[in-house]
Amino acid sequence: MQQKYVDGSNGLSVRQLKILTFIQRYSETFGYAPTVRDIRDSLEISSTSVVGSDLRMLRRGGFINSQHRAARTVSLTQNGLNLLWKENYAGPDTAAKVQG
Repeated sequence: MQQKYVDGSNGLSVRQLKILTFIQRYSETFGYAPTVRDIRDSLEISSTSVVGSDLRMLRRGGFINSQHRAARTVSLTQNGLNLLWKENYAGPDTAAKVQG
């Protein structure tokens, strides 16, 4: 399946933007970060390795921070938060945008 990319989002794919949004909303809701499996299951991604690959790309792009091989350590950087704000994914209707 060919990746779809979001215009003006620094080359991020739709899935990567959904992952950023999910991390932000999950952390806001529960007070701690999601696991790779939480992300996979909630966004219906085919495998944890696909999630891991997207997380590495997001980390390299400066959108998230995380500790290697440590659970629940992923967090959005200021760049990640700014991108979500710019894309209007951090607002109250985020869940609808992530599902759609």
